[in-house]
Amino acid sequence: MPGDNKGVKTVQTMLAAKKPGSNDSSKDSTKEKPPKQNKRSHSDVANEKGTDLTGIQNDLSEIKKSLQGTVTKTDLNSAMVNLVQQKDLKSLVSDIVQKLLDHFEEKITSKFECKIRETTGKLDDKLDTLMIENENLRERIRAKDKVIDNLVEKIGDINNRSIDALKLANYNEQYSRKHNIRMLNFPEKK
Repeated sequence: MPGDNKGVKTVQTMLAAKKPGSNDSSKDSTKEKPPKQNKRSHSDVANEKGTDLTGIQNDLSEIKKSLQGTVTKTDLNSAMVNLVQQKDLKSLVSDIVQKLLDHFEEKITSKFECKIRETTGKLDDKLDTLMIENENLRERIRAKDKVIDNLVEKIGDINNRSIDALKLANYNEQYSRKHNIRMLNFPEKK
């Protein structure tokens, strides 16, 4: 009979505190047995077990949740194995610091070398430009030197010719004066 829970002992009723004075030892063996109750159907038993089992399962899941954060003996044993002594810790820290310094040094060195290559590349380009300009200026100076050498030769030749021309002019003047009379202290009149 569904809903008829008389005489059924559930886990909660079994665990519930007993009333004082209801000890089994104080009972008379002469007392009558309780009257027989009707048998329950399988569906009634299944329903009662289902409700009892879900309650127990809920309780167990709550207990598991509360125990998840607790530390167990195996956790403590593994933690003890993983404990590091002070000198080991010093060596670990110094190794880590050394690795960090080496890594930092490598990064700085690579960046520095990259900047140096970039700067030297720019300077090489400027140097090449200046070398080409310098060579062009040297060629222009050589050309000007040739022109100057030619002009110096011509000036020397012209200077020699002018000296020769003065000599000839003086020589010619001497011959042209042969037929002239020179008078001193006499005013010239037309």
